[in-house]
Amino acid sequence: MPPNITTSVNSEQNVRNRKENLIEKEKISKDASKSLKEKKEETKKPQSIVSKIINFIFIVSIVLVVAVAFFIFFPWEDYLFDEEEIENYINMYAENQDGDWVVRQFLATSDQNITEPILHETECYQKGYKMEAQFNAAPETCGIVITDSLMEKDEIARIRHLAQKITEEIGLQSYANRESLNLKWMNLHKLFRMVRDKKYSMKNKDYELIKKASEAAKHVIADAFGLPVEQLHFYLVTQFTRYRTVVPFSEFRHVDKVRSPALVVTSILWLSTTDVDFGGGRTEFLVGGPEPFTPLLIEPKTGRFAAWTSGWENPHGVMDVNWGDRLALIFAFTVNPKMGYKDLDSLRQYSESASDIQY
Repeated sequence: MPPNITTSVNSEQNVRNRKENLIEKEKISKDASKSLKEKKEETKKPQSIVSKIINFIFIVSIVLVVAVAFFIFFPWEDYLFDEEEIENYINMYAENQDGDWVVRQFLATSDQNITEPILHETECYQKGYKMEAQFNAAPETCGIVITDSLMEKDEIARIRHLAQKITEEIGLQSYANRESLNLKWMNLHKLFRMVRDKKYSMKNKDYELIKKASEAAKHVIADAFGLPVEQLHFYLVTQFTRYRTVVPFSEFRHVDKVRSPALVVTSILWLSTTDVDFGGGRTEFLVGGPEPFTPLLIEPKTGRFAAWTSGWENPHGVMDVNWGDRLALIFAFTVNPKMGYKDLDSLRQYSESASDIQY
């Protein structure tokens, strides 16, 4: 066979072999692609519900463990709050008798400015006002009224100075119980008698200022509780007070009418501010909600006036004073003219003429 024919035959054979190799490789590639595709489809098959639940529980457990560890071991509060904010946050909680923590509600905080009287109304316990009904002077509305505008700021500053001076120099103190150890007080009728006997000196303009405050208090009370202003008489428990911590003590919760049945309304003009002049010392009323006897707090503030009907509808107490002086002027009222005095002038006249007043 001639050489050129042999070469041609070999070339054709090589071409065929190459084609066969290419076909074989293409078949192998398709088979591999098909196998890979089948595997992907298998992996895409939906998991069973049980597997999903197990995975979800596992993920949630890991997240909870990390979160708990973060809150326990990482001082996150140092980055979110300063010390004052933390203290204020803690003060919003109180431990009840069962050892549980309950959120306190605030009727008025010290950073609020209450320019017009606000009334937190509670249902009157009518049986407690039988005596007042005999005088046609039972409260039409019961509750707690608050205002920060009873007096001008300069007048409040002068009354505050009086309270500091009087309680420090001639304030009375008793060692009969733990409450009295922390309290100094001076009833106004005893103060007026000491002034008359020249055992203490008080300027007439200071007396007129106290009188102005007393009359302003009467009108706020009359408007809030539907009481005839002319029938509101000053009870002898009308006094300057100063709480200063000597021993740890929270005033026990009480009802004013239990202590003094003649009372119809109790009121207070605070002359110092919580967290500024003293720590703690908030007034706690058990009139919040929705649960019965839920604490409702008022934060004392210089110049803030609060008054409440004295019956069973308003159980209350004073919380611990931790430091500083909690100053106040108390006005207590009765509608029984034989047990009170129609104005401060009448109370002063009684003080100057009575022979049974003890210092």
